[in-house]
Amino acid sequence: MIRVFAIGVAIAGMSITSGAALSQQPEEEAEETLSRSDPDYVRCQTRRVLGSNARRERICMTNRQWEQITRQGNDDAENVLGYRSRQSGIRSCGSPGSC
Repeated sequence: MIRVFAIGVAIAGMSITSGAALSQQPEEEAEETLSRSDPDYVRCQTRRVLGSNARRERICMTNRQWEQITRQGNDDAENVLGYRSRQSGIRSCGSPGSC
């Protein structure tokens, strides 16, 4: 019986000390909040799932990752347009007749 009581006291003591540690963590996290323009700030977007009218998915990435994906998509689009114009013989030099 004494052994069970001692274990109970030890567990209670551990929960009190861990509770004190947990109460300090939100204060530390509050100090480390990032501005929305920070590259490490996590942003989430909700997008529709292809093939479904109702289903949506939430995508969360840092600003740095969103920028990288946007840049890669733009580069891919430019490569496709450049490739198509080279195949058809059309030069992309701005306005017609200026080449």
